[in-house]
Parts: sequence; structure tokens; C-alpha cells
Amino acid sequence: MEQELITDYLSVGFIFNIFQIIIIFIIIYYFYRKGYIFNIIDYTKKILDPKNIKINNREKNIIKEKFGDFNHFNSILYDTPTKELILNNPRNDLISYNIGSGLINTYPVDLGMFFSKYIYPLNIIETKGSIDNIIKLFKYNIDFAFVDEDILTSLYSKKNNDIKDYIIKKLNINNKKFNKYLNDISCLFPLYYQYMITMTIQGSNINTWNELDNKIVGVTDENTNSFFHLKKLLIISKNKNSNYNFTIKKYENLKLLIDGIKNGEVDAIFITSNQKNKYIRDFTKDYKVRFISFRNQQKQLSTFKEYDNYNNDNLINNSLVKKYFSSVFKKNINLSYFYNNINFHNNLDTYSTRMIMICRNTIEEDSIKILFDNYISNNKKLKEHINKFESQPEINNSITDAFNYNEIASINKIIKMNNVVKESLIEHNFIKVIDSKQSKLK
Repeated sequence: MEQELITDYLSVGFIFNIFQIIIIFIIIYYFYRKGYIFNIIDYTKKILDPKNIKINNREKNIIKEKFGDFNHFNSILYDTPTKELILNNPRNDLISYNIGSGLINTYPVDLGMFFSKYIYPLNIIETKGSIDNIIKLFKYNIDFAFVDEDILTSLYSKKNNDIKDYIIKKLNINNKKFNKYLNDISCLFPLYYQYMITMTIQGSNINTWNELDNKIVGVTDENTNSFFHLKKLLIISKNKNSNYNFTIKKYENLKLLIDGIKNGEVDAIFITSNQKNKYIRDFTKDYKVRFISFRNQQKQLSTFKEYDNYNNDNLINNSLVKKYFSSVFKKNINLSYFYNNINFHNNLDTYSTRMIMICRNTIEEDSIKILFDNYISNNKKLKEHINKFESQPEINNSITDAFNYNEIASINKIIKMNNVVKESLIEHNFIKVIDSKQSKLK
């Protein structure tokens, strides 16, 4: 009796399984006839494609900031390095890209957060500086980056290119591969200026750039713009005086660099930075610091002849600076409204370079368009943001030339401008296109 019941049960189960298979087959056939099955396959491929990873967190977009050095986290937007970043942009269908920022506790990191919140959802990747950003772009680790305009422009030079040689060696690639990577990069827009700042402390007996001869100068390593700027300045100095020389000592980050001069490892330090720099602020509070000018400003001049000789004595002159720097600007810092210092004069003659935003050319055109339009509409907020960062009313370290609306279409002609941005510049009337028939040229 039990055997018969088991046989009947198995027969019923078998028939039920057959029935399920038939139903599934009918459903698949129905989707096949309607063409839905191909849509499902295409959608699956689209989801699995790394380029189409979406930010889709139901009602709001969230990015979690991750930084390696939590002990030195500093932001005007967020209290802690793990705080969630809630995007103002209500769209949740935007492609998420990575952006390389810069050294921890410097303005590019906070700027990256601002972009993510107000302009476009970007995942912030901590990097070591402009050179590291370019390397990561070449390796497809990041899609956007903040880089030094002079550094990027230098890569197009065919003569004595230390920066290019360093990247080629770092990536273990040949010149042809390097050029291929470089051609895949384009510029979006300029951002803000960075000063070339040389500092020493009281008791070093260093007052001018000329007096750095036979000294040790500290700087951050080859991943940063500062290192190659200092190398260029040394070459320029030796061009005027072949016997002039100083030793360059490299440090991995700004904290170690500042510690180096505090501990007496170096006689002076060199940094390319905007004046919103936490490390310079803290250093000048704890020590009596002198900012070194490229001009011999410590001399007391009484006659025109002395003044002419004073100019001729300078190891750094404009013509050589223009020769060795691809994108450089003359700047003067009013030390009366700068960080604490023991300088004799109020004005510091120096040079500056400009930070720009670049991207890989494989970025979706719609994404570039949204990012650029939001950059334009948030121009005023960007000016406010950089002035709130490391704001110190007592020294009035406000910045007036950052995110200059009139410079949005201004980049070095050697650098390729992104095609989408170029079209948007025409649309926003930053670039005027004149028909050849209307031109007055003959």
C-alpha cells in the first residue's frame, strides 16, 4: 500500500514539474516574440559595463569620502572624513566618475568635495599632486583631475623634458604610448592661481634667492608641481651663474616637508601653493619665518646706478622664466596682509602658475555638458568657497583672482580644449565665431 502511495506521489510531482517547464517555456517564447528578451540582454550588458556604473540610491545621491590620513583631515564642508556627502543635484541617473584631488589638507581636496556637492557627482580619489594625477589619468584610475597648467603644458615640449621622462619611466612605456595617452586628455577650464613660495627661518642668514647657494632646499617629491618648478628655477639660476647650486631634498608630503625645516634638515623650503595653506599658516605661527624673494630686496638702494646693478644681480629674470616655464605669471604678494613673517619689505616679487581642470576624452558628452553648465552657474559660489577655506580675517588672506569669469575660455594654446566645452563656450558667448565672409581680413 505504501509503495502505491509513493508511486502516485511521484507521478503527481513529475506531472507538476512538466507543467512548470511548459509554463516557463511559454513565457520565454512570449518575450521572444515581443522582442523583450533582447532588451533584457542589452540592459544586462549595459549594467555590467564599467562606464555605465550609476549613482542610484533611491531618493538621494550619496558619496562617502575616504581619505588615507584621517589625522590630518580638514574641510570647511564636513566635520569628519567619513561623513556622507549628499548631492544637491536631484538626478540619480548620472554616470559616476573619479576625480583626482591632491595632497591631504590642501585646497584641491575641498574643491573636489564642492564639485561633488554642487556641480557633478564625482568620487574623490586622494592623490599626491599634479604629476600623480596625470599618471592616474593615463592608467585610467581617474577620469577628471585638477592639475598645474605649466606642468601639463610642459609635457608637449620635445626638448629636455624632465617631467615627461619621469612619467615614461614611472609607467614603463615608450614615447609613442606616452603621446597616445597625452592626446586622450583635454582641458575643461582654468581654476585658480598658485604662488611659488620659498621660506626660511630666523637664524639661517638667508635673505635672498642668491643666498641659497650651497644650501639645502626642501620640497615635496616628483609627484607634485613644486618639485619640477624648483628644478626649473635652479636651472635658470645656473644659467646666469654656472657656479651657483643648491641641494634639493625631497619629502613625501607637506607635513614631512615642514618638519624637515623645523628639525634643521634643510635651510629653506619651496612650495607652489595658493595662500590658503594650512601648513604655511601653522608654520608661520610657530616659527619666525622669512619669505624669500627672487629679487635682491634686502639691498638699500640710493642711486639709479645701484638700482640697475640690483636688477642685474638677480639670478631669476623674466626672460629665462618665460623660456623654461610654459605657463607662468608674474605675481606680487603684499606681506602686510600675508602670513606672519620677519621680512624687511612689504612686497614679495614672485611667480605663479594656474590650476586647471582636465579630463579623459572618453567621458560621456552629456556628463561634460552638465558639469560645465553647473560650473558656470556656480561661479559665484566657487569664489566664496575658496575664500572661506582657511579664512583668516586677521591677515585678510582673501583671493580675488580665482575662478575668474573672464578667464574661463583662457588656456594655453598648446593644450587641447574639450570639444563639448568649446561648443558650450560658444553657446554662452565666451567665444565669438565669425563667418569668414564677414571677416574684414583680406
